Parts: sequence; C-alpha cells; structure tokens
Amino acid sequence: MVQADSFPTKCRYQAVDTIDISLLEQLHIPPEGIYDSVGNIISLAKAIYDERDAAVISLPFSHTVEAQALGADIQPADETAGPRPGQYVLQNPGQIELLDLTEDPQVANLLEACHLLQTDGYRVAYQISGPISILSCLMDLAVVFKVWRKQPEQMANIFANLQQMLLAYLDAACRSGVAYLSY
Repeated sequence: MVQADSFPTKCRYQAVDTIDISLLEQLHIPPEGIYDSVGNIISLAKAIYDERDAAVISLPFSHTVEAQALGADIQPADETAGPRPGQYVLQNPGQIELLDLTEDPQVANLLEACHLLQTDGYRVAYQISGPISILSCLMDLAVVFKVWRKQPEQMANIFANLQQMLLAYLDAACRSGVAYLSY
C-alpha cells in the first residue's frame, strides 16, 4: 500500500482551464494564436507552470482541440473567453467523420510540445476530451440524446468508433512523453 506522504507533492485544484489574458500579453501571444506554434504552447505552459507553482506542466488548455480536428466550427479565444464552439456543423451523430487526430496541425503542435517539455525534464499532464464533449462542439446534444434513445445500436457503434479514435490519440500522447492523462 502506498502512503499518501510518499508522494512528492499534494494534489490541489489549480484552475488549469483558465488563462489570464495579461499572461498572454506578457508573452506576446494573441489569444487566438496559442496553438499556432509549438513555441507558443511551450512558452505558455511554462509560464502557467511557474505562475501556479504547479507539480506538473499541463497541456492542452482547451476542450475544443479534438472537435476542431474533426471539423467543428470553433471560435478562437479572445480577451473575454477561450476557444468555444460556434455554429453546429452536423445535424446527426451518424455524420461524424472520424480521423487520425494527430494529423491535425494543432494536435501535432501539442504533441510536439509535450515531447519537448518531457525531454526538458518536465512531467507533462495532458487532457483529452471525451465523446460527449466532442459531440457537443459538433452538434446539438439534444439530437445526440434523441438518437441514443431511439437508435441505441447506432450510438453504440458511434461511441465504439470514437473510442478507437481516442485510444489512438492517447497512444500518440503517451509516445510523446506524457506522464499523466486526464480524460
């Protein structure tokens, strides 16, 4: 049995989902440009790590990355809010086209940033959105739940396919040196 006092740090809430706009200004990173380069991601991750005296360095900063890679209309971050869904692009869950998420430029940048941070000796934590969060950026969840109730076998297939896609993504994150995964 592992004793709680054997861990090097205590877990505590660190509000990892919020980024102070002044921090972005200090780093000369526009809110909509966080994922534009590996350098931006690393600079911001290190700044938040230092600012919060965190035990691990955390990536990504948005729950919309996977959905955007699948074609969601994502409004870029601005001074008032982080990236968020815009208009729905699907009318039903059967329209979702599953892809290799690692081929998306933003996802590739995040995974490369993870690799470089891990190489620099950081313990990297990576958050991946689940199927419902991803679907909520692509379409109205009321439709998802209606299809789920009326055609459970169709939703079971969709969830199984999403699971396989996310497992491949998790594997890529692990190969990039991620120490902790949040799902």
